[in-house]
Amino acid sequence: MDPATIEERRQAKRALREEKKRLQKQQCPDLAPQPTPFRRAWRSTSGARPINGRSITLMTYNILAQTLCQRFIHPTAGDMLKWKTRRRMVMEEIAYYQPDLMCLQEVDNYDEFYKEALGKLGHETKRHGCLIGYQGDAWDQMEYRTIDYDNDTLCKPTQSTGNIGQVIALAFKNQKGGVILGNTHLYWRPPSTYERCRQGLIYRHHLMGLQQKFCQEDWVPLMVGDFNTQPSDPFYSIVTGRPFTETHLHVLETSRRPFEDDDPDYDPSKLDRDYDPAKACPDLIDIRHLLTHIGPTPPMQSVYSHHHDLWDHQQEGSTDFYGVGEPDYTNCAHVFKGTLDYIFIPVQAVLLDLLMLPPHHTIQPALPNQHFGSDHVCLMAKILLP
Repeated sequence: MDPATIEERRQAKRALREEKKRLQKQQCPDLAPQPTPFRRAWRSTSGARPINGRSITLMTYNILAQTLCQRFIHPTAGDMLKWKTRRRMVMEEIAYYQPDLMCLQEVDNYDEFYKEALGKLGHETKRHGCLIGYQGDAWDQMEYRTIDYDNDTLCKPTQSTGNIGQVIALAFKNQKGGVILGNTHLYWRPPSTYERCRQGLIYRHHLMGLQQKFCQEDWVPLMVGDFNTQPSDPFYSIVTGRPFTETHLHVLETSRRPFEDDDPDYDPSKLDRDYDPAKACPDLIDIRHLLTHIGPTPPMQSVYSHHHDLWDHQQEGSTDFYGVGEPDYTNCAHVFKGTLDYIFIPVQAVLLDLLMLPPHHTIQPALPNQHFGSDHVCLMAKILLP
């Protein structure tokens, strides 16, 4: 057959396939529609609001790496684990809320999908497993750094984890000052409290160091990410200026060593009388020396510590589980439900509006589900910078 005849037959087959699809849709009108992200409510804080300052919206979102979408980890997710479905859900959620600045964690398939998709929303991006996005028409990048926790010279790690942090200096276009924005994903293993605290201190040190390089008054630090840290953990107390408890100190001491797969049941939150101090790594700095070595910085506020006060308490299941105002969860997977993600801002900054956590019935039995494309929910706030 000549080329023209071959192409004609191809087009005829293509047209036949399209017609079959059209007829199937007509014959099956009750097919379930594509899932769409749940639209969450905003709440405004009460009280007097300063006139001077610049307001921004800031999002943090662990979008769940596709390489971690395995049935045994997410047994209730069903078709929501499919890459084409999840990526659409994640991007629709980001596009709906349109943050000025955003920090994403567990970002894979960047070159294949997210780079172009976020570019269409006007975001310039810096990524390294984690991703910082900012509206290119509103900000100028002045400096960007990555933090390698395994090889940072401030203090030795307990073990190699592969975790990183990012810090970026973004100047306001046509206006003085800017923000020092940090993004991170700290080590996940539950008993590794010391290592997680060490990484968090290094992250904070580099964030504040970049702020001091520019100008302390005009450049506002914003410390964001998935810290894999609950509000009851030591690092939350360090950041927010709360005192250490004896339990905190015990946990940090007993976890000053590496943890591997043969330690699945170790729970450092329990005061173990049989703990042997010899198990600690002798060449690792204890937490008090670590705090002194890295140096003190001013406490910060967690914007979601206001969540309990703004929550509609008529909704079923509203509690203050951690006792500090944080939501009951930001991660709701099959095996764990709790608060791990944060937006920390200076105490001088003002929270204007907060994106509330979704109602409890929308996250059941676990995430991802038909309402959310990740096992974490995004956090977002409108902030007035000093």
